[in-house]
Amino acid sequence: MRGLPVYRIPNSDSPTQARDVRFRDLLPEGMILVEACDGQKPAQFKISPQQFPWRDFGHFLAQGWLTSKFVPPQFKPQSRIPEEAIQILTAESTTHQMSLEILKALRKNGLLPAVRGSRASVSSQVPQKSPPAHVLQSRGGKA
Repeated sequence: MRGLPVYRIPNSDSPTQARDVRFRDLLPEGMILVEACDGQKPAQFKISPQQFPWRDFGHFLAQGWLTSKFVPPQFKPQSRIPEEAIQILTAESTTHQMSLEILKALRKNGLLPAVRGSRASVSSQVPQKSPPAHVLQSRGGKA
């Protein structure tokens, strides 16, 4: 995804080296897919949320929301993001954990889209129908 900032993260294979990566996707199991920009292999790999620079990424997102610039579709607001959330994400004193918690809260409250493939996104996209009354009766349930 062009337009996304590049971040330097520790390399889990070699602690003395770092990798230059861009955010690529949120995965249903809670991992983050990143794309390397340093010419090393693998070019795409998963990292845990604790390895991702949420403070810097949160600042990038808040600036994008304020100026209507590109943000990844996984973080495109479904409705207006509260000013206090933007202030926290752009504050110099904000930690990685604080940024991650703010983004989780925005997603939980429906201000950001559900993660594709997660139970929340599947249940919100597929209407849940009750089985027909005759099926419930044949199972001993009430209609």
